[in-house]
Amino acid sequence: MLKNIILTTAFATAMSLNANAQSHMSIDNKGHMCIANGNSIWYANNPSSQWISLAPPVGGNCTWIDYIAPKTLAACVEKDGEGRLYISTNNGKTWKLKKIASKPCSAAFFSEESGLWLSFSDTDILNTKDEGRTWKTYHTPALPSTYITDICMMSANEGLFGVSSNKILRTLDGGKNFQTVSTPFDKVKRNTSGNDAISKIMRIGRFYVVKQGGAFGNYYITSYDNINWQTMPDVSFASITEAGTLMTVSNNNTVQEYDDKLSRSWKKNLTNDTDPHFVSSICVDQNYAYVCFDDKVWFTDGDSVNVVTPTDFDGKHIVNAANEYDIAMAEPAIATKKRSEECEKAVNLFLDGNYEAAFPLLEAQADKNDNEILENLAYCYEEGKGTEQNYGKAAQLYAQAAKNGSDYALLNLGHYYLNGWGVQKDTVRALQLWDRAADHGYDFANQDLANHYTYEGDVEKAAKYIGKSVALGNKDAIYKYAMLTMDGIGVKKDSIQGMNYLKKAADLGVAEAMTYIGDSYITGRILPKNTLLGVAYIEKAIEKGDIYAKKFLARCYLKGEGTDRDNKLGFKLLKEAADAGDAEAYNGVASCFLEGAGTLPDPEMAIHYLKLAEASGDTSATLKIRDVQNMMARTQSPKK
Repeated sequence: MLKNIILTTAFATAMSLNANAQSHMSIDNKGHMCIANGNSIWYANNPSSQWISLAPPVGGNCTWIDYIAPKTLAACVEKDGEGRLYISTNNGKTWKLKKIASKPCSAAFFSEESGLWLSFSDTDILNTKDEGRTWKTYHTPALPSTYITDICMMSANEGLFGVSSNKILRTLDGGKNFQTVSTPFDKVKRNTSGNDAISKIMRIGRFYVVKQGGAFGNYYITSYDNINWQTMPDVSFASITEAGTLMTVSNNNTVQEYDDKLSRSWKKNLTNDTDPHFVSSICVDQNYAYVCFDDKVWFTDGDSVNVVTPTDFDGKHIVNAANEYDIAMAEPAIATKKRSEECEKAVNLFLDGNYEAAFPLLEAQADKNDNEILENLAYCYEEGKGTEQNYGKAAQLYAQAAKNGSDYALLNLGHYYLNGWGVQKDTVRALQLWDRAADHGYDFANQDLANHYTYEGDVEKAAKYIGKSVALGNKDAIYKYAMLTMDGIGVKKDSIQGMNYLKKAADLGVAEAMTYIGDSYITGRILPKNTLLGVAYIEKAIEKGDIYAKKFLARCYLKGEGTDRDNKLGFKLLKEAADAGDAEAYNGVASCFLEGAGTLPDPEMAIHYLKLAEASGDTSATLKIRDVQNMMARTQSPKK
């Protein structure tokens, strides 16, 4: 079985970092997955759920991606020959530029203990332990015209570095000093084509594992205290996990895990055929090992095996993503610059609500092209804060910030075009702007698009954008998508899949989802009847604030389903739901007052709640009111 760990990195290499076909996969400790595939980045809550594909930051070539904290991603992007490191603290929705160099990134590595390590096609190694806020640079004793090809840190101090000139460097003091380790090709004359470069380097237990050569190079292994390199026959891909295990994929499509003593833990087939498959990355979490190959993701818990083909809402697969990014629809964002004291003062005054003092300062700094300044100034004109209301100027400022890459500005500018505020009304343009923001992973745009198409009655498009929110982990969207799937609105009806989405929403704390699941267990509808489990879900939903769940729990107490019968408690819960505005509870409360179930009989109160039901559209309540009034008239008539 798999080891119980927190987070595992898919190791990147210099040779593969520059190859467009190479994918890099990572997973955080919540099960969120991401895959970088050069011209696109793919996200999902888990491999079997709906995936979303986005363009990399600034439309470049994303060569490496990894979770460096929950919901925090680091991505290496190549744009016009430059290497850039971006950090996202919201699971890829927005990105901030942290590092830029004149050469592409050639090696990247992350572990919780040692932090993030980078090299930009030279012999310098950069390290940050605070998500890119501060950096240290280490110089390796490598030869001129060479570069770092791979990095593997076993701890905060001990690490291995592959070099393009057939070198392996080792540090025991966190990069201050380096030793040279013999390589498999040391006794072979250097190949001038560079095919003897160390393209991957790892250590497991007392062993070094390296890949020497390019895409079709060989893997070698040796004991680090007795260097005697041996070929690893038939191994086409290998990676060390942070759990300290070695995973390999063989030429015959067998996936195997080994512990730090190279004892095999499990062995599974990647596919049922014998055709060669392109394996690009490996990662693991607490429960599964994952292999990204061809356009698929293979995963196992050590027992069962699953294979899925990640597909986004447009039907694209990982390897079939578009090769060009639409620059016209996503202008490059301006690199983050240190703000002046004047800008900081203007922003702080705005955030404090002192608009009178903030407005002139914001206006004076508008030419600095700072998006937060532009957005705040647009808000002042939009709401008339510190100045006269002027939708035209607000629209101009939002347009400028949108051109700089602000998704928030894209969203607001879309509302301006939709409503004709300061611009000519243009619904098509509004939807295009929202689409741009949505394509960048800005979830508020998905929500506005879903609401717009729902209002327009286009349920398929509404479902599409709700689904994109689902892929970004929006718990409310997961619940909405579950209900659409249960009812077959805009998507194929599938009660089983819908229930799976409901369970995900419930796990994320959506009370309405808990209520639906609880009622399904109690009634035996969709889920197998289990009144005890159903009551537990309903009680949890009430704790989370779902007042409408009370009528379901009331029914359990009134009927003795899943709990002891308790008419008083049942009536109390039912009345609380009705008094909170739950129309479905009105009739039930009226029945309790008529029958004296959990309360004293009171026909007048029964009529009161029946009239509430009538006002809410219950046509049957009218006849019931008449029956109760007739019954009261008969009982009150004097005897002859």
